[in-house]
Amino acid sequence: MFKKILIVGSTHGHERIGLKVIDELRKLNIDSDFLNFEIGNPRASGKNIPFTENDLNRIFPGKEHGTYEEMRAYELSPKIKEAYLVIDIHSTNTTDLSDASVLIVTKYNKETKEIIDIIKPPKVLYMKYKGGNALISQAKIGIAFEYGKDSSVDVLNAILYDIAEVFISFGVLEKNPYKTTKPITETESEIFEVYDVFKKDFIGSYKLNSDLKNFVNLVKGDVICNIDMDKQILAEEDFTPILFGESRYTDILGFKAKKI
Repeated sequence: MFKKILIVGSTHGHERIGLKVIDELRKLNIDSDFLNFEIGNPRASGKNIPFTENDLNRIFPGKEHGTYEEMRAYELSPKIKEAYLVIDIHSTNTTDLSDASVLIVTKYNKETKEIIDIIKPPKVLYMKYKGGNALISQAKIGIAFEYGKDSSVDVLNAILYDIAEVFISFGVLEKNPYKTTKPITETESEIFEVYDVFKKDFIGSYKLNSDLKNFVNLVKGDVICNIDMDKQILAEEDFTPILFGESRYTDILGFKAKKI
């Protein structure tokens, strides 16, 4: 019996790389008993915007009656739960394919670790903090690719290559048809447990400290960003910054993590 996989693209409507992944994987003509596809947020994808009313990736399992995204989450939830593995394809606006490319999980159990070992990503984010409302949180095994920029051919090829490796391990593909320039991980992937957010508790624009680098540890008192009137926001504890970026979010600056 095949282990059924569901591939989801464009959970955020402006992220187009998942649509490209789906288009390419369809060409493999893998039986639908094994592989299915979903456009996460068709309405937002059609308008090339992140979402229409709610961030779809924050409101699972959704509602039968509610906003468009709440109802879409409700519609997707049983399909997600039916699959053995759910793969959600995302992109960033800050990262090229590199050792900063990440795989995101909301569970860190034996089954998820087996998939991580097949893919061998440079880094893994275990979203322990409020991971329960993400799309992949509804899955038996759920992973999200966040390898890099939406328009990058290298990122697209790396995602395709790694998904094909999963297909091979599941016995539905004999040979990997894709090539990748993804950095080879000689050792085990670095695992970071995301335990909190860094809240944006001020109004207005800001500029991240140029010394702040994702995955590079900060210590208490380090400068996070500069805001109006030369005021600085400082780290209140030691932590590893994850997914910090000036145009990523409206209510947070990024995530706090620790290496495990």
